[in-house]
Amino acid sequence: MKMKTIATVLLLIGLTACTQENRQDERGNSEKNVSLVQLIANPSVHDASTITTVGFVHFASENNALFIGETDYRHFITKNSIWVEYPDGMKARLEEFNNKYVIATGRFYADKTGHVGLYSGTLEIKQIRTNDPEKDGESDTFRAFP
Repeated sequence: MKMKTIATVLLLIGLTACTQENRQDERGNSEKNVSLVQLIANPSVHDASTITTVGFVHFASENNALFIGETDYRHFITKNSIWVEYPDGMKARLEEFNNKYVIATGRFYADKTGHVGLYSGTLEIKQIRTNDPEKDGESDTFRAFP
């Protein structure tokens, strides 16, 4: 089971690392597809950019974070994660996404390092959905475009 988890994480990282691309969101704003590894390694390159990335999300009062993988979350390796902030309208749906691999889109800030400065930046989530190929992608998506 452990090897399967590691293989899955490596596959996700590899896929997202190979596909940094720019596209436009629903409102015509430029959006970058960036792996969490790239984001953490070069945060200033993506500062104040709208990005889409993949990771393992965990929501708790002092640990709202998007981790590179589940193992990083379980071992509380916060430098392998970014802090996440979400709109008030998402609070009721946090459990839908908690402790799952997700695809998250939002504005990234390199200089905001989350709770007591433990994280490698902050993502203000505007859209999130589970990264589950067996689902249709709509029933498990939250969008909040102000």
